[in-house]
Parts: sequence; C-alpha cells; structure tokens
Amino acid sequence: MLLISLLHATALAGAIGELSEMEQALLLCSRAADNSGSQADRVIAWSDCSEEAVANGLSNETVTRLNAQAVWEQYKLDNSSDPLTLASQGLSAWANDRLWLPSEDLVTMWLTLNSDPEIRANLSNVHVVTLRWLPTSGEDSEFASNTYDRLARTVADAGFRVPAPEHTDSSNANIYLNVSMSEAQDEPSDQVPAGAIHTYRVRLSTSSVNFETKGIRTGPLEAEAQASDSRVEVARTDSMEKAASSFAIRLVERVVRVVYREHSN
Repeated sequence: MLLISLLHATALAGAIGELSEMEQALLLCSRAADNSGSQADRVIAWSDCSEEAVANGLSNETVTRLNAQAVWEQYKLDNSSDPLTLASQGLSAWANDRLWLPSEDLVTMWLTLNSDPEIRANLSNVHVVTLRWLPTSGEDSEFASNTYDRLARTVADAGFRVPAPEHTDSSNANIYLNVSMSEAQDEPSDQVPAGAIHTYRVRLSTSSVNFETKGIRTGPLEAEAQASDSRVEVARTDSMEKAASSFAIRLVERVVRVVYREHSN
C-alpha cells in the first residue's frame, strides 16, 4: 500500500499536488527505485509499484507506463555489462516498438554510441544537421536570433554537428530542417507577492525532416513548451529554452527511428 498511501498523503502537499496521477506515481516510484540500491533492486521497486498501482485501481494509462518502466529496468539489468551493447540494442528495440524508453535515457544512449569513434563513423550519414530558419511576420529579430543560437547549441549537444548558416558544410548536410517559431503570451494571472505571473509558450516546428544522404524525407517535427514567472523575459526565455531541448529530443527520436528501424521485405 506504499504507493497509494504516498499518493494520498502528498495530494495536497506543495507542487506535487498539481501533478497528474501518472506524474505523481512516476515521481514517487522513481524516488523509491533511486533509494533501492542495485539494478536488481530497481527492477523489484518498479515491479512492486506497478503491481500496487493495479491493486489500488490506478488508471490503465498509469499502470501501462509503470509496467513499461519496469520492463526497461529489467532490460538494463540483462544488458548492463557493456554500455555500447546496451545502447545499440536498446535503441534498436525502441525504434522497432519492442521497448519503451524514457527520453533522457534514449538521448544518453545515442550520445554513448556517438562517443565511440568507430560507431560514430558508421553514423556519419546522419551526423551533420542544417537548421534553416524561416522568419515569420512580426517576428522579434533579436529573440529569433537567440532562439536559433540556443536551438543550434542544443542540437549539437544531442550528438550532431550544426554548421553555421554561412559555412559551406551547411549546404552539404546529412539532414536539413526548415525551422519556424511561434510564440504566445497568456493574460497575466492574479497578483501574487512577487507580482503578476506571466506565462509564455514557444513552438518550434518543421514542415519535414529531410535525410538528404539517405534519400529519405519524413514528416514534420514539432516541440512546444511553456514557462511562467513574475518576470516577463524570464518566462519567455525559459519557454524558448525548454522548446529547444524538447526539439532536440524529438530530432534524436526521429534519427534513431530512421537508423534502426527494421523493414520487412
């Protein structure tokens, strides 16, 4: 009864009370797993959480998500002796819908593979990414420039090389993305001691993802994020940075799908 009792005990306690049932369950189960010790103990912790969620009538969506985490922890236990093998097999299983992965673990495994010179050489046909910025009407040019710079750095941090637009490599990239940005600001909320709370949303999107070297064009890519703060520029900047991070994750996911997807004849 640990999980459900914790959910009830924390339902009204601070920020956690604002989380959904699934978010609360994941947070509490992850804390239990982190305190459990070995990887084998982590498997048990997540499995116990999943079973308890079923026994206490949590939603099917929450139970499915907890089950997926337990399967992933078991997968890590079975393949943990070699980080490169774990990363390669894990990404392949995810790309072919045989395994669920947390976004942060997926990106970490992608970076693990790219840290190996031989594997990185084999991935050279998805290594260079060109970001072509598509201006929009009424765009704040300074904010747009900052957003592009942030996006380029974030994509580079995700294991790609992002040449500057004026660089010759920009015209000979492996992947081309035409990126546009939109932003929106909600009406300020009621006054609080620190002042009104401002909420910004930033969306980054592409019309398609063109894998030039592979001769493949895939569908649109989109990432949206919001942030709130009593300071307008802080909320705006935070939402932009979150959107850039989310975009980089979506790009890694798309690339992993293209590289590791198995196609039956």
